[in-house]
Amino acid sequence: MPILNDSCSRWSSKKLWLVLFALVCIVGISYSNSFQSGFVLDNEFIIQGDPRLRAATWENVRLIFTEDYWYPRGVGGLFRPLTTLSFLIEYSVFGFGQNPKYYHLLNVLLHAMNASLVFLLMQRLLNRPDLAVFAAALFAVHPIATESVTNLVGRSDLLAGSSVLSGTLFYLKSTDSQGYKRWLWFLLMAVSMALGILSKESAVVLIGILPLYDWSYRIRNTPFSIRSRLQDFFGFFCRGYLILVPIVIALFVIRYSMLQSHGSSLMAWKDNPIRATDFLSGRLTAIKVIGYYLGLLVFPLRLSCDYTLDAIPNSSWRISNWEDFKAVISLAFLTASMLGAWLCYRRGVKNVLFFTGWFFITLMPTANLLFLIDSNMAERFLYLPLVGFAGLMAVALHFMAEKLHRHGFLVSAILVVSLLGYRTYLRNQDWRTNLTLWTSASKVCPGSFRVQRSLAIAMLDQKAPPIEVDQIIDVAKKATSIASTLPVEQGDQLSHFVLGMLYGQKADQLVTRDSNGGAILTGEVRPLYEQAIAELERAALIAETIAARQAAKNHLGTRGLASISTGPAHIYDTLWLVYSRVGRHGDAAKILRKMQEINPLSLRVYRFLPDELVLSGNPSEAGIILIQALLINTAHEFTVQQMTSIYAPGSQPSQNVVVKGESTLSFDLSNPVLRADLNTAFVQLVELFLRRGERQKAELLRGASKGFQCDAARIDAVFDRFPGEQ
Repeated sequence: MPILNDSCSRWSSKKLWLVLFALVCIVGISYSNSFQSGFVLDNEFIIQGDPRLRAATWENVRLIFTEDYWYPRGVGGLFRPLTTLSFLIEYSVFGFGQNPKYYHLLNVLLHAMNASLVFLLMQRLLNRPDLAVFAAALFAVHPIATESVTNLVGRSDLLAGSSVLSGTLFYLKSTDSQGYKRWLWFLLMAVSMALGILSKESAVVLIGILPLYDWSYRIRNTPFSIRSRLQDFFGFFCRGYLILVPIVIALFVIRYSMLQSHGSSLMAWKDNPIRATDFLSGRLTAIKVIGYYLGLLVFPLRLSCDYTLDAIPNSSWRISNWEDFKAVISLAFLTASMLGAWLCYRRGVKNVLFFTGWFFITLMPTANLLFLIDSNMAERFLYLPLVGFAGLMAVALHFMAEKLHRHGFLVSAILVVSLLGYRTYLRNQDWRTNLTLWTSASKVCPGSFRVQRSLAIAMLDQKAPPIEVDQIIDVAKKATSIASTLPVEQGDQLSHFVLGMLYGQKADQLVTRDSNGGAILTGEVRPLYEQAIAELERAALIAETIAARQAAKNHLGTRGLASISTGPAHIYDTLWLVYSRVGRHGDAAKILRKMQEINPLSLRVYRFLPDELVLSGNPSEAGIILIQALLINTAHEFTVQQMTSIYAPGSQPSQNVVVKGESTLSFDLSNPVLRADLNTAFVQLVELFLRRGERQKAELLRGASKGFQCDAARIDAVFDRFPGEQ
């Protein structure tokens, strides 16, 4: 079969440009309503929440090329500086800022360019130019691509797709060239791959596409033998693939260096339930997921932005239920597909082997077969495999066309493209807001904990018309019921936090107050507060457990765990309030203590912790906290009055034990209780800062303690426990 058909080669430039223009038009029509979508899903973190995008400075560019993709939220082991750089250019250089329409415009243009590259590739691989147009049009309008196009952070998929498609075309051009021109195409291919990898790691699949093409089209037509094939590929490697090796090595070096310097992230079962199974069952589940992918490509009716726990149940090698049997069916179908592709190749239909291989090679980095990733299934993973699927559909239509009148083929092609384009147009409407997105996902994947949790949050954020809290609680309870099946170290703190917060809000709406403003805990209100506490305590336990595991994973060890202060501050901030509402002031004080460990300068802690300590019967501890409030200069006149009531009850204002001037602070050091507590206050604050590694602040406190005649030996002993902490 010729690589380039004569009918294709006779196409005029005008006709080619007309086809490319038509592809741009159908992309524009299909995605015309995508501009209504805002910063939904991960866009809130990657674009709106990334401080590196706020100004086009060299420092921000440096951070983009040295920090993780999820900076500053955490480390996900992803390094995509060119994707982030594109957002920086749009956000600050062009001044698009928080206007999502311009980000959508670039995504649509990139997808249109990729559709054009698919058309150029299909020209080289298919027999008929009309099939090349059909394959490119199918790629252009298929709704499976909406997660990469309409979702703004899908920019990484689009850039990586451009890299792989252009790199493949450059390699194909090199096979037609000789001398320096051939090496020029190789150089362009290498640059394209490097840019793609810096946009998304999956662009590395180009190094698998090249030998696939050579096997399909360039292998010598001789009887099969391992020796001859090795000789062929050794020649291809030396004359082409070799230039890509340094790029692949650099990718792994960069990823390794980042994980070493920042620490690797924990891989959670809830994000990828395959991690909770044994090796064989996990791979069977991954094969079943590929079957789901094929189903979505053929019938893209029920689409979702999330397929996490328990949207796709894990399969077992014991084959005891329908989910297990699905994996067997998928395995049989995939095996038959690969066997059919090989038989077609042996009969001279080489493009079937190439397109089938393209599908599996480009899917492999996210297939959870060779290694496990952070997700079990996502529609964005099909952006590049869609090229192989489009090619196979074009080949299938070619065989069908032989039995159809030419007009029948044309009508069939137009009908398929039109239906897919219309489905894409409808799918874009789901991406308008987080509420519309998660509402649509809940209809497709009601068993996903993240779908239910995210829907509850979206409903909570809904401004107008407001949604009743009972409705949101019902949704949040579905999320926690699914997430509660996980062990603590794999649990989902956010699901429990959201439900606890909702219970607290409902109780606050129903509670009545006495004349002093205190809550009257009726039989209706108290159970709601208790339910809120139960969910918030579960959320705090999960968060603390995961934080400890993360610290241990990053090789901090026992001493490292003792020297850092980590905790779910947002959970604590809600939990102590609920404790206080039901009169559990001792528990509220413990939580506020934890908040002080996280942030020793927290105004909120020093405002409320003394009250909780007094109400729980610990006025002496309250006095120490009030002293600390004055020492770190977060106090006001009310704090001085509180201290006077503790250390000199019944005294007149002129007899205050504390005098706080504009720049000076004086304590009544003749009061033995106050003097002892002053020593303790300094010691505790110094230890808090040393645990956080903030030695400079601890040194400032040590210096200040001398002016208050504190016991230097006690403070020095604390420093001795943290030698060399920086």
